[in-house]
Amino acid sequence: MSHSNSHLILFTFICYSIFNSSCRTRTDVNPEIEQFIFGFSQSPSTQINAVLFPLPVIQGKDTTYTNQTDWEYVDYCFGCEFSPILFAGDSIDNRKQFYIQNQQDEFLVSVYLIPENIRKTFYFAKESSEWFLTKIEIPEFRSTNSESIFDFLKKFSSDSSFIEGRIADGAMYCSQEDLGEDIQEHLLTLNELKNNEYIFRRIYIHEVNPIENQMVLYVQGEGTGYHLEYYFKRENGEWFVNKLVNFGV
Repeated sequence: MSHSNSHLILFTFICYSIFNSSCRTRTDVNPEIEQFIFGFSQSPSTQINAVLFPLPVIQGKDTTYTNQTDWEYVDYCFGCEFSPILFAGDSIDNRKQFYIQNQQDEFLVSVYLIPENIRKTFYFAKESSEWFLTKIEIPEFRSTNSESIFDFLKKFSSDSSFIEGRIADGAMYCSQEDLGEDIQEHLLTLNELKNNEYIFRRIYIHEVNPIENQMVLYVQGEGTGYHLEYYFKRENGEWFVNKLVNFGV
């Protein structure tokens, strides 16, 4: 076997066995949905024509209806630049995107907006070959005796003293300068967590169980070179980061 082939096999084995989900490409992408959702925030006029009014807005047990004259432009740019996706458990599902497609003609975007400290779910459906926003839901944060992942992420996104106190003992930072080169490892420090506020503005959610004690935040770039994986674990009721993988280029 040639040296190049043996190095390739070794690198593949390292990625799979040590970092589990770190070597990946996007799968199950729906180009039609992505083209629509990327354009949804391009301009107020484009967006308002893609909303079915009156639009139901459900918050807890209350439902209100927004008319076209009351609509405020949603400038979230879903999926732009990079998509931080929160996964419950200790692994990443490479098949999932920032949106959730339940049926052929329906999809939703569930997102935690850290600046507003609010979670919103946007429901989209196709009618007469056109996509429309049909409903917005604002789920209530369910309280438990332990710290919620959302309370943790809000502070972890910008509070340096909080971040420093939430780096688990023995937490590791894993990086790679170029594809095929050796993976570097050292203890995680505050220095590797400086850009959290920019990266954590919008966090896309698939399913979060309030009693789940492990989470992974996977940041996939759209032509930006971002590839970050934050591994969180809750111990004694508090969340800590115990590994950060950076395979960005």
